[in-house]
Amino acid sequence: MGRLVTWFVCLLPLHVFAQFTYTFDQSVPVTSDDDTPLSLPWAGGLNAAQYNALDIDGDGDNDLVLFDRMANKVITYVNTNNQYLYAPEFEALFPGDITNWILLRDFNCDGRKDIFTGDVLGIKVYTNETQPGGTLTWKRFRFYVGPGLTKSDVLLTKGFSGKINLQLQFDDLPSIADIDGDGDLDILNVKFTGTGSVEFHQNFSQERYGRCDSLDFERITQNYGGITECECGVFAFNSNSCTEPGGGRVEHAGGKALLSIDVDNDQNMDLVFSEASCTRLFLFHNEGTSANPVFTSAQDFPVTDPVNFLLFPAAYY
Repeated sequence: MGRLVTWFVCLLPLHVFAQFTYTFDQSVPVTSDDDTPLSLPWAGGLNAAQYNALDIDGDGDNDLVLFDRMANKVITYVNTNNQYLYAPEFEALFPGDITNWILLRDFNCDGRKDIFTGDVLGIKVYTNETQPGGTLTWKRFRFYVGPGLTKSDVLLTKGFSGKINLQLQFDDLPSIADIDGDGDLDILNVKFTGTGSVEFHQNFSQERYGRCDSLDFERITQNYGGITECECGVFAFNSNSCTEPGGGRVEHAGGKALLSIDVDNDQNMDLVFSEASCTRLFLFHNEGTSANPVFTSAQDFPVTDPVNFLLFPAAYY
């Protein structure tokens, strides 16, 4: 009996201490050496941030979701009176396997943005299943391989002979947008191997099912808009190849980032291009149509105040 009492007395303090939890307190003021208050002292620094908008607190306003690829960390800010306040309590609500990049896009037209992110085998997707008034909830989306019940954990596209992974270089950022204007999300990416041309993967959800809630891709071309990047700021147009001394070819070296955006409001998607070894952003105006894009020149972007960023600039919208 005495031994049992001794064990109970020893374990009781452990039980009491196990109830203690830490809370994140941002109320402590922090000032610079000249007594200027710092607005976000506890948010930490940003090294290689990617930017997305999402209503994370359910108040109807878009908040800010960042992913720092160097820290491999989701960072969240809530929109309060048109100011962004650091809100780390929402970070744990995102999947733990966000990899290399994140783009928040509503692929199934339910008004809730879903997650597209990297994977060693290509792209993985999480569906946003957050209910009104509830906390952020995500479900891994799996792709049908073909007849039967077999599914893939990564996004598939139809290549030359059948369905394949839509493979990206680990430091590439694709463009995921309604490229052809039919109401579903398509994908542009720089070709995984070989020269720096752009692939177009069309989503046939609308054409085949009459709705936008499927991710049914086919690779339409490996030379979207007829452009190929040769080196920093040098591009080949009209489906021409880059010319190098000795007859070599330009390899896919360094990360590439793409953004599809209609900058001139002509109902055709233009393209913003950047790469890791270049300090600038390049804009290609679409001189063709959504169905038949044509790019014939590149210009610094934005035109009035061009970006000049030390390492791997990228555009977000």
